[in-house]
Amino acid sequence: LRRRPPVEGQLLELTTLDAIDDTTEVSVRAGLGWRLGPAPADADRVVLRLADRRVDLPAAVAPALALLLDGEPHTVRERDHLLDRSGRSVLVRRLVREGVLRRTGPATPAPHHHPESDPHGP
Repeated sequence: LRRRPPVEGQLLELTTLDAIDDTTEVSVRAGLGWRLGPAPADADRVVLRLADRRVDLPAAVAPALALLLDGEPHTVRERDHLLDRSGRSVLVRRLVREGVLRRTGPATPAPHHHPESDPHGP
């Protein structure tokens, strides 16, 4: 069994999936090759084909998915006319988990820095 190599920054993305909300900005990962099409045997599904795997999704998310894959940064909220809040979050989290999308804006918690606890001073 061959494992795919980790995508740069993917571990941080995975540890903060729960922080994704409507204000999170995401974009498709640079250099990612993909093809979106109908599932061969199921009209209610679409398939996002990547170089090393395929991601099967409900056909109802295809318009939102096409927007997410257009190469531009988008906030999760931008799909509010295409999917409800829960559907948007589920789709974006799945695509981040799969390494298709990366966060480019808010909602990635920054580490807390407290100058008084810094051993190197303020």
